[in-house]
Formats: sequence, C-alpha cells, structure tokens
Amino acid sequence: MVPISGAPAPQQLGENPRGGAGQSGSTFPVRQHFVPKLLLKGFCDDEGRLWMGRKKPEAVFWQRPGKAFVQNHIYTRHGYEGAPPSAEHEHALSRIESDAAPVIDRIVNSARCIEHTELSQSECVFLQRFILAVARRTPESQRRVCNPATDDDIYRICRDRADEVGYEGLPDQDVFFAGDGVREIVERILHNVHAGFAAGVGPLTAEAEEKFIAETGVRFAVIARPDKNFVIGSHGITICDLNLVGRYLAGTVLPLAQDVLVHVTPWPSNTGLLVLGGNQESSDLVDAINKATSTQSNTIAGPSETLIRSLRV
Repeated sequence: MVPISGAPAPQQLGENPRGGAGQSGSTFPVRQHFVPKLLLKGFCDDEGRLWMGRKKPEAVFWQRPGKAFVQNHIYTRHGYEGAPPSAEHEHALSRIESDAAPVIDRIVNSARCIEHTELSQSECVFLQRFILAVARRTPESQRRVCNPATDDDIYRICRDRADEVGYEGLPDQDVFFAGDGVREIVERILHNVHAGFAAGVGPLTAEAEEKFIAETGVRFAVIARPDKNFVIGSHGITICDLNLVGRYLAGTVLPLAQDVLVHVTPWPSNTGLLVLGGNQESSDLVDAINKATSTQSNTIAGPSETLIRSLRV
C-alpha cells in the first residue's frame, strides 16, 4: 500500500509595448503568466530550465520560467471610450500569489522532509484562494467551465439592458453587429469578463470562493523516490479520475513542485501527507497523475526532456 502519514506526523492595448499604466498609475507587464511563475520555478532542471511539450503545434523544447505560460495582456482590463487600460486584475492575482508563496514554500520544504505541514486558518485560506485562482485563470480551464457567448446571448443582454433603462433605439441583431466598432467593443467586454473571472472579481465569484473555502480541505503528497517527477500543465489544476488514481488522489490536484502536490478534499478539518515511495503502486499513481495533466493540457512542463517526451508520444 502507499504509505500515508496523517497530521501531524509523517490607452489601447498594443500602443505601449513596454507596459501600461493602470487607473492607479502603477505599471504592469505586457506579458502575463497564466500559470503562476512562483510554481514554475519548482519544475526546473538543475540549469534552471523548464522542459516543455506542446500538442498544437507539436514540439518539445526548453524555456526559462520567466517566458513560459505567458500571454500578452491576458488579465489587463480594457478601457472604454478612451479610458486607459488597467492592471487591477493582474494586481489582484499578484496579491493572491504573494499571500500563498510563503505557505507553498513551507509545504514543499516540510513534505521533502516527510513532515506534515500544519496550516493556520489564514494560511489554509491563502492556499485555497491560490488553488481556486489557478483553476479560474488559465484559458483552457476557463473554456472547460464557461460556455462561449454567442451573438444571440450578447444581443439578448443588450436588449434586456435597453429595456431596463427605457432605451428604444436598439436596432435588429444583424444591424446591431454590423455597426462600426461593435465587434471590437464586444471582444473587449468579453475579454474583461474573462480577466475579471480569473481575478475573482464580482459578487457571484466571491460567493463561490467563500463556499469553496468553507466546504473543502487540503492534503499533500510527496514523491520520495529519485526516478519520478510531477509535471505541470497549461490547464493549471489537474482533475484526476477515481478509476485512474483510486481513492488516494481522486478529484482536483495542483502540483506545487516536481515532487510535491496539493490535493483538494471534501473534508475541511482533515489533512495529511501521502508519501509516494519505492513501490509499484506509488509509481503507477505518479504516472496516472502526469497522464491526466498531459491529457487536459495543450502544453506541459517539467524538469526532464525524457519525461516530457514520454507524455507527448
């Protein structure tokens, strides 16, 4: 069996290529990580490189973590009617990362010593918010949980809003979308919705976050063998099927480093450390998690070219 130790044992975008200014006047980068850089450093090889494997277009290559899993202005909030872009969503995500970073470091360091990490209530909340932010912020995860907005959906929202404010000049749908600049404005709105969702902006998102914090718990797993590593993927979190990983790590996991992951459980008060040692069951479990990460992600990254190539065959 796999050993388990319980607690406590065991402007318009593109006009400024060097960055932009938010409404508060602070600067922000054009290229923004959708998989947090604070995680990527834990998946590098001894030379500080990430080995990456991509499905479309197919490729295996190495990359520095500062240039991996980035997209231009993915969280920048577009302005309207001449208003400048804002970094508010990027800053919100940065605060979540800053809160979680020391907690993640302590978890990883303790797990590598085969020691369970006792988290305070605030530390647990920081970690849960970080996990939820990772689940919300990647484009692939967003596509999994969000239905794409159609022209019918968008027009219906505009029509309902026009009715609400008593506006009677809204044209028919075809004429509406044929108007100058309408498509650009719609794309800008949808971008802001996705960026706001990633940052946890809005009362519905905040309510869902509080529910998640109240109803879930976390436990950890560590690989205690030199021949196995976890990978991380562009989907962010990894969803593990009970039939593939058994009861140990079924559900949502997030690799925190190449040898440590966090498992989201439905038991708020129960924690523990799962030690993946030298037996075949542990080996198979690591392989199953990596396979799930690879299946759910267009791009994966880890410390070994051989491992990445084996998952992209």
